[in-house]
Amino acid sequence: MTESAASRAVSDADQLVQLLSDQQRGYEQLAALGGQYRELLNEGQTDTLRALIDQRQQIVERLVSLHGQWQARQAAAAKLGEADRLRLEKIIRRITELRESVLADQDRDLKRLHEARGRLREQLEQIRTAGTAMMAYRPAPAGCSSRLTDRQG
Repeated sequence: MTESAASRAVSDADQLVQLLSDQQRGYEQLAALGGQYRELLNEGQTDTLRALIDQRQQIVERLVSLHGQWQARQAAAAKLGEADRLRLEKIIRRITELRESVLADQDRDLKRLHEARGRLREQLEQIRTAGTAMMAYRPAPAGCSSRLTDRQG
């Protein structure tokens, strides 16, 4: 291998490591936001939760972009030496672990959110039913005759 080819391989390896490291940091940020998400969900802080969801979406969009860059560079990864490939594989394993953890947390949070929404729906139905019942027992306005009385009163 010529000197320029060797320096290009090192450069490719460093760029790929940087690309994967950026992905790893993104997943670490998502994992950290997951803990905050659960706290806000439990406390019912919907405004702060909305801001957190927006922040999470930005991270996901960045991860999608980084993944696209990684896919475009995989041919270069195949040409790397054994030591560099091992470095990349270690980071990829960590990214996979983080992604699986984030997805499991997300599924768990989504289930809890659906359960909370179901409880809220039940409470709203109870309030609506109670309101209807209260209306049925409200006294009729003065001067209003009942439909069940005859002509003589």
